[in-house]
Amino acid sequence: LHDPRAATAALADAGGFEGPLTIWYEYGDTAWVEDLAQQLRSGLTIDVQPRRTSPAELQKALEERKVDGLYVVHSAAPYPAPVSALRPLLDAGTGYENDLVADMVEQAESAPTPENGVTTARLAESAMLRDMPVMPLWASHEHYVWSERARNVSADPFTGLRLERLSLDD
Repeated sequence: LHDPRAATAALADAGGFEGPLTIWYEYGDTAWVEDLAQQLRSGLTIDVQPRRTSPAELQKALEERKVDGLYVVHSAAPYPAPVSALRPLLDAGTGYENDLVADMVEQAESAPTPENGVTTARLAESAMLRDMPVMPLWASHEHYVWSERARNVSADPFTGLRLERLSLDD
């Protein structure tokens, strides 16, 4: 639910925001970053300045501590296990360091099967969400419908619904 008045009040309660807000992003993210910037400008009257850069330039700016605002981090699961989306967040250059979380991620990654690492990965994820200096803007999700006629319905974390397996009873 989008509530600009509540967002403005929450920003004021937090002490407000002075000066321009820079958002560093890579070339492929232009459309949504521009939309986000416009929403922040109109909803919160913040001077937002998107700054498009290459992945190498962003990495260099992070290493040299020259990033002067927000920056976009992509975190996607490279393999079908809950822990696989956590490693990119730890390696994203946010400055977040938590030995306990790093140990839990390593334990989950080295589990004999993805299923064995689920509990440890979820604990690490909860800790990261509680204290990591990042803000998830969204996560993709799929919409499914249910029918008594549908058979062989399955999904995976990479492709979503597996349509080639789906069958219907008459």
